[in-house]
Amino acid sequence: MIRYLLKYNLLSIIPTQKLFFLASDVPQGTKLSRELLMLNYEKKSPFKNPYICYYQEKSALYVWFCKTKQFKELLVVPENFIIYKALQELPDGMFLFDGQVQLLLVLQQKRLVAQFVVSDASEVVVAQEEYNCKNVTHLSEKQYQDYFNEGLQKVTLNDLRQFANINLSKEKVQNFVMQKLAYPFVVVLAFYMLVTYAQGYFMQQTINTLTQKYQTLKKQNTKTKEAVRHHNQTVRKLNSFVKHELSNINPLQVLYDLNKIILPTNKAKIIYLDIASNLVNLRIQTKNDDGIKYLQRLNKLAYVKEVIITNTFKRRDGVKVFSYAITLKKGAK
Repeated sequence: MIRYLLKYNLLSIIPTQKLFFLASDVPQGTKLSRELLMLNYEKKSPFKNPYICYYQEKSALYVWFCKTKQFKELLVVPENFIIYKALQELPDGMFLFDGQVQLLLVLQQKRLVAQFVVSDASEVVVAQEEYNCKNVTHLSEKQYQDYFNEGLQKVTLNDLRQFANINLSKEKVQNFVMQKLAYPFVVVLAFYMLVTYAQGYFMQQTINTLTQKYQTLKKQNTKTKEAVRHHNQTVRKLNSFVKHELSNINPLQVLYDLNKIILPTNKAKIIYLDIASNLVNLRIQTKNDDGIKYLQRLNKLAYVKEVIITNTFKRRDGVKVFSYAITLKKGAK
């Protein structure tokens, strides 16, 4: 079913690294809507005016925030929900998938309680302490794809219903029904559909004829088009290499600006910093301060393209830890 929806662009799967996940509890039988969730949970999102999708499983509520405001597809499903469906029947524990993006899922009592994108082993150790879990199951990038394919098979129509990207109010439904019941309108609509179908049929015949002529001409020019394609592909690869690999940043400037933003406050300190290409991974700890404040300050730097909070948790001693992924603008120095 999902592969059919993907084929016809009716479903969008949001990559894990673009999501902020939140697990909560609600009274069983509670009827939720996207508007109600926005009212109660939007303040917990690191994104301004985010797109929100959710899944309710008895008394468990899973909420995903995405920076993109709207999707044109009929259904919008988080990628890590599909992985969760594949892991749901396994024993509880922590599952770490290795790859370009390291994804850590925590399952307790057959429920998804946490999801992190981790950058090093220390974050896994902290998560173990936080969720009192000794064993971590390490899985490869290939196993991730295997679980993803398995999860696609386990997603049901009832699951997809909760991820529907539609919002029909009571008034809209009533108007729709009234229009369908209006007999003159139905007659006109049927006639219009008949005419449209006839036009479409003859247009399709014309298209088929032109397509056959085009395919004949295309075969006659195969060698020339292949040479042009190869040349364009080489140019694109070279431009991509120059754009992404030869963009330089000045680590000292980044350190200087972070020192101005965080250290003078005497409320937070940097416990991890990694600068590579145009990506900066930053982790700070604070006892009383708010991580959103630092996200807003980092966004104001001229050479910063985007900042997202990839992970946040509170240690048992009351200290809060916030992890940020900072994307720099191309060519920033």
